[in-house]
Amino acid sequence: MRRLPFTLFVIAIISWCMPLQAANVQSFTMDSSHFYSLYPEQQALSDQFSATVNSPPTPVDKPQRRPVQVTMLLFGRAQTLKNHSLVNAFQRRMSELKIDYRLETFYGQRNHYDAAEYAKLKHSRPDYLIITELDIVQSRYVEQVLREGHPKVIFYDMATPLSNWQNHPPFMYIGFDKAKIVNMLVSYLHRQLPPHARIAAFLADSAALGDQRCDAFLDAMAAVNRPIQRIQTMESSVQIAKKAARRLLAAHSVDFIFSCTQNISDGVASAIQTFPSAGVKTNSWGVSSNELSNLISQRTLVSTLFRWDDLAIAIAEGIKGDLEGEAVPKLYIAQASLISSDLDSESLKLLMRRAYRYSGTAL
Repeated sequence: MRRLPFTLFVIAIISWCMPLQAANVQSFTMDSSHFYSLYPEQQALSDQFSATVNSPPTPVDKPQRRPVQVTMLLFGRAQTLKNHSLVNAFQRRMSELKIDYRLETFYGQRNHYDAAEYAKLKHSRPDYLIITELDIVQSRYVEQVLREGHPKVIFYDMATPLSNWQNHPPFMYIGFDKAKIVNMLVSYLHRQLPPHARIAAFLADSAALGDQRCDAFLDAMAAVNRPIQRIQTMESSVQIAKKAARRLLAAHSVDFIFSCTQNISDGVASAIQTFPSAGVKTNSWGVSSNELSNLISQRTLVSTLFRWDDLAIAIAEGIKGDLEGEAVPKLYIAQASLISSDLDSESLKLLMRRAYRYSGTAL
């Protein structure tokens, strides 16, 4: 494992050395319907690939001249649920597919950049580069890689293709339809919350490119005529969210707090725990270490259960398809669903085991 020591000084150097068209990349994201309207042949290819992901593995049938070199750029701690799921489920599926490979992992911080480490990465020239976060800073490096055509880039947890990269697209986008899941969430909240419930929304001040949950929530709530009394933008931090939630709870001014990220949700749930009589609830995104306890105690009213292991399996199957010369979809959208606090603990555990069927991640 390697850890990237990112510095602001290097960001300035990179920005000067690599004047690439990434500054307005958020404006160029496409949803799946837009993408499939432009590339209709991709829909059938994606459906077929989805069946492969959910089927028992079939070992690769082409001989390899050398091991496949795979590099993952991860963010956060190694044992976060997302990172654990990605690495462990990927390794297991690759083993089942009988693919000879070498995996190298780098760990970094969001919105930071280290030129020396990325130079090492470029020098090692992996065959496949898995990007697990994409923001303005990372996109500068990624666009250079895409223009050069090597390595093949796979965006993990990003299902919103970038229209300004159509001339040099990545090998694959894999992720979830987060706009769809937000609409499902709002529909559920609209049914469950009283008509005059006082709703607050805690939004992240800087999200990864292509992750539009915050804006999608506001739009969907407006569409069902649900006013939001308080909107607060903050860093996606457990402690900051906890402090903000405690202020609202102490003032008895809220009935439900929408959390745009998992860190915010963890902070809000922690604050709710100190005000049990308030009856306030929040939502979760399914990657909290306290997921089960928050649902069972009903601090979390509803959670989104993303099938994270399916993304890791999709990466392995995409590499296999490429090795065999098969067509691989540019966009793969994995399944996600809502789980409510009304379910009993055994049902909750069963659903989570299915979501982490390969990595065995404990929640």
